[in-house]
Amino acid sequence: MAANPKASAVMSHKLDAEHTETALVIEQVAEGETTLWTSMKENPRVIVFAFLANCGSFLFGYDILVQGAITALPMFSITFGSPFGNQMILPALWQGLWQGFNAIGIMLGAASNGVVMDKFGRKIMFAVGGLVSSVGTALVYVASDVGGVDSRRGVLLAGKFVIGLGMGILMSTCQTYVSEISPPRLRTVLLGFYAFFITVGQMMAISVVFSRVTVMDSSALKIPFASQWAFSGYAILVAVLVPESPVYLANCGKMEQARKAIKKLTPHGSVDERISVILATSDQETTPDGEAASFADCFRGTDLRRTRIVAVLNTLQQLIGVSLVANSTYFFIMAGMSPTMSLTINQAGVGASMACTLISWFIIAKVGRRTAILVSFVCLGGKIGLVFAGFCVVGFVVSFFEIPETKDITYGRINELFQTRTPARKFRAMAVSYEAEDTAATRDA
Repeated sequence: MAANPKASAVMSHKLDAEHTETALVIEQVAEGETTLWTSMKENPRVIVFAFLANCGSFLFGYDILVQGAITALPMFSITFGSPFGNQMILPALWQGLWQGFNAIGIMLGAASNGVVMDKFGRKIMFAVGGLVSSVGTALVYVASDVGGVDSRRGVLLAGKFVIGLGMGILMSTCQTYVSEISPPRLRTVLLGFYAFFITVGQMMAISVVFSRVTVMDSSALKIPFASQWAFSGYAILVAVLVPESPVYLANCGKMEQARKAIKKLTPHGSVDERISVILATSDQETTPDGEAASFADCFRGTDLRRTRIVAVLNTLQQLIGVSLVANSTYFFIMAGMSPTMSLTINQAGVGASMACTLISWFIIAKVGRRTAILVSFVCLGGKIGLVFAGFCVVGFVVSFFEIPETKDITYGRINELFQTRTPARKFRAMAVSYEAEDTAATRDA
C-alpha cells in the first residue's frame, strides 16, 4: 500500500506531540502581541490576494440581485409573463422555481466542491467555477430567444441552476482560500471582504438593471445577463494570478511548493515556522494513522458540532427574510409602485447594506462574532420584524447555545477548544486563559 504523502510530511516535520504544541503556542503568542494595523502592514500581499479571491462573492451578489431586480423590467414580464387582465404578470410558481433551483445549484456546487478542492487544489477550482457559471450565463442569455413562453422559462430555469453550481464552487473556494492565507489577526477583516463584495456585486447589478428600465427590446434582458460573463472571466483570471494555498500544498506533502507560496504571500517572516504551524494544525484534523478526515467525519463526534454551527450560520440569513428582500422590486410593482421607483428603493437598500457591512468589520473586531450575531436580530423594523419575529427568537436561542466566539483565536486553538467540548459561551474565556498560560510558559522557558 502506497504511503500517504500528507502523513509522511507530518511525520517528518513533527516527531512528537510536544512539537505540535510548541508550534501552536508560538503562533498564539505571536498573534496575541500583534495589533490589527501592524498585521495589515506586514501582510499587504495577503490583503491583495484575498481581495482578488472574492470573485465568488461578486458573482453571488450580482446574480442574486439581477435575479430579483430584472423582474421589475417591463420587458421581462412581456417575455416570461402571462396575461392577467390588462397586464402581464410572472407566475409565483416560476418565480419560486427560478430562485429555488439557483439555491439548489449553489448547495450542490458547494457540497461537492469540498472533496474536489482537496484533491485538485484551490487555484484550479476558481477556473472551474468560472467556466461552469459561464455556461449558465449562456443559457440565460439565449432564454428570451426560445419559442414558447414555457420553453423560455425552462431554459432560464436551467441557466439559473447551472449558474448556481458555479457560484457554489466559487463561494466555497473563496472562503476556504481566504481563511487559509489569512493570519488570525486579519481573518475578521479579510473574511469580511466576502460580505462586502456581495453588496458591491448587488450595487453593480441594480445599476445595470436600472439603466435598462425604459428599454423595450431584447437588449433590456440580454445586457444584464451577458454582463455576468465578466465575473466568469474574472474568476478564471484569479486562478492565474493568485498563488496556491500553502495549507493545501503542505497537506499534500508538497513542502517546497508550500514554501514558495508562503514567500509570495508573506515575503517576510519565518517560512519554516509557518509550515510547522500548518502541519501542527493539520495534525489535529487527521486520524491516528495519518489519514485525512472524510466527508462522513463531518457528522461524527466533535466535528458534528462544527457542522451544526456552519448550518446554523448559513440558515440565519434566511430566517430574517433575505429571500423576500431578493424579490422586493417585483413586490413593490405589484403593490402599485412604478418600476423606476421600485429599483430606486432597492438601490438605496443595497447602498445601506454596503455601508453597514463596512461598519460591521470594526464592530466584529471590537465585540466579536458571537455578540454581533446575537444582537443583529433586534435591528428589524416593527412591521417586517413582526413577520419574522418567531424565526428570530429561534435564531437567537440556537445562536446563544451553538455559536462560539472565535475572535483572534488561531485555528489550532479552536481545534483544541472543540476537542475539549468547551461550551460556546465559554469559548473566548477559555482561549484567553490558555493564551495566558502559554505566554507565561514561553517566557519562563
